[in-house]
Amino acid sequence: MGVAWLDAPSYEEANLMMRTLTFDRADEIRVPVTIVWGGADRLVAPPRPERMPAQTRYRVAEGWGHTPTRDDPEGVARLLIETSADERTESVAIRAT
Repeated sequence: MGVAWLDAPSYEEANLMMRTLTFDRADEIRVPVTIVWGGADRLVAPPRPERMPAQTRYRVAEGWGHTPTRDDPEGVARLLIETSADERTESVAIRAT
């Protein structure tokens, strides 16, 4: 597996911005939010609870890494359908393959 992206134009600038900017407007969110973090993600740390909107449903998907659509496309589709079908759902079963 190559790492050609490290030599991509503007990589350093984009990487710096990604690590510098933070989301600090959670109090303005007025819609249901579901955040799912891949338990096997080794590129990005889990989100910090204090940065999440108050009504956030947070789940860890064990077996999913940084690119869950590659790790488990059916699981991601199922998650999107289940969480959007019933915004009142408190818990969604996430089955990583």
